[in-house]
Amino acid sequence: MSLPPLSYDPREGRDAKSAPSIEWIPTLGCWCAFDTGAITAILKSKDFVAPNFAEWHQTLGRMGIDCSSVIEILDYLAIANEGRRHAEIRKTLAKAIATHAGSTKEAAGSKPTELVSRLCRDGASVDLVRDIIRPVCDQLLRLWSACRCRPTTASRLLSWSIFISA
Repeated sequence: MSLPPLSYDPREGRDAKSAPSIEWIPTLGCWCAFDTGAITAILKSKDFVAPNFAEWHQTLGRMGIDCSSVIEILDYLAIANEGRRHAEIRKTLAKAIATHAGSTKEAAGSKPTELVSRLCRDGASVDLVRDIIRPVCDQLLRLWSACRCRPTTASRLLSWSIFISA
């Protein structure tokens, strides 16, 4: 199955008042919830769980593909965990962000202006995600975490975690 274009929006052409709040979208190959109440119910329900990719990782391991680094990274992403672990990760992240909020706003606030003024000129071609969003996210990640990693390392991790579901 080929992926739909990035601009694809399953809400286009839907009549929000008469369409179901949850629909199977064949183009995306998944269920989509469109109603705020449905989304809230799903997020709070014990009936919906994140998939367990252990079997998939074991299969890849038998093929000689080592996923141990990815698995370790997933242990620290709230969206890849449930229940108590999910809550702990979110609480830890909130504390880390709050600790550096003032200095982060000040230091990262100038990044978009600097990038746009440098890159967005007459006749220039700019990739919004690669050239602007990713560097701003890299800057925020480094400031929030006090990470000493190179921007390319941070952007691979951060971009994956932010844009994987986009």
